Amino acid sequence: MGRPARTDLAISAVLAFSLFGDSLLYNVLPLYAESLGLPLFSVGLLLSANRWVRLLSNSAASRVFRRWGLFWPLMAAAVLGMISTMGYVVPGGLGVFLAARLLWGICWSHLRLGAFMAVVAATAQSALGAAMGWMHAITRLGSAATVLFGGLLVDVVGYHRGVFIMAVLSGGAVVLLLSYRQSLENTTTEHFGPAEAVDDPAGSPLTHVQLSPLFCNLSIFAVSLINTGLVMASLSLLLRERLGTEVVILGAALGIATFSGVLHSLRWVSAFIVSPLVGGFSDRWGRWFVYLWLSVVQIAALAALALLAEPVLTVLAAVVLFFAGNSLKVVLDAAIGDSVRGLSSALVIGRFNSASDLGAASGPLIGYGLVAAIGLTHTYLAGVALLIVVLAAAAAHTAERKNTGKEADLCP
Repeated sequence: MGRPARTDLAISAVLAFSLFGDSLLYNVLPLYAESLGLPLFSVGLLLSANRWVRLLSNSAASRVFRRWGLFWPLMAAAVLGMISTMGYVVPGGLGVFLAARLLWGICWSHLRLGAFMAVVAATAQSALGAAMGWMHAITRLGSAATVLFGGLLVDVVGYHRGVFIMAVLSGGAVVLLLSYRQSLENTTTEHFGPAEAVDDPAGSPLTHVQLSPLFCNLSIFAVSLINTGLVMASLSLLLRERLGTEVVILGAALGIATFSGVLHSLRWVSAFIVSPLVGGFSDRWGRWFVYLWLSVVQIAALAALALLAEPVLTVLAAVVLFFAGNSLKVVLDAAIGDSVRGLSSALVIGRFNSASDLGAASGPLIGYGLVAAIGLTHTYLAGVALLIVVLAAAAAHTAERKNTGKEADLCP
């Protein structure tokens, strides 16, 4: 497993800085909504609004990159993303919050698509899993730092000052883009390199079947719905329900926002540790084989999080769930990258991103609605049932394609 190129490192760091505001909000908004004058039902709306708008802005972003290349759209998105984070501290209530979240969603459509296109354009298919793993790993360092130190910062200096400081720090993305302007302007965004031959005849091992865009879109929807949407948006409430308002660790009392930040940061730390490894494994053993076992781990971890009330087991189950969810995203990103080789990239990647956004946007809304009706435990168990159905359908779809010797569909 080789090291990523310097430009790939820079692009990933741009994403990391840009995510400061968004990652912090998931940690602190459920805890500070009442003091900010926001009704509880609006938390789910605000945490998902940026994803709903991306269902429209993803396709617009593809046209922007074809027209303007990589650098200028990324620069504009980084600057506006910093402004959107500052919007979280401007007085104005729900309307201002909603506008800031919608603006962030448009910015993230451009940031994510630009980074994805740059990495895939520069990477051979045989190493794409590892390259995607590195991008996930470095990007999520920003999220880990935000939920850990941002949560502590908010506990110490208060919500408004803490969020403002994180907004200023997110300007690091602008500095990096300026430093790598020439390299980004020289990167083509119209087409990826020629497709590599894939040895996948009927009768070859099922583990090495190439995954179709339809498979990738359905799977990323389910992973995003449960991990990014439901669990990430409600975990701080689960912790407060089971642990109270403070947690004592090694004799020190931590506020629940700080402890929730520690736990959320483990999600991103796990991405940094395992994403390059998992991506490399999928290059070697096949996307389907790695996807299958990670899905089983994900289902078991979510069931444990729902049923095991012991605080230590709750934390352990959450960490394992984070590991599985992050790893699945790496595998699916690499799989969709496989399918667009030799094609105009924006359409297929845009649909994949939209499927991910639809799941992540639905998660908080569905989750908070179900929590109000049936409680956290039963809501998480409903998620377990959904993941089992998706895995069974994916297995049947893949086996059928393998038995009939079908090539991967190029349109989802």
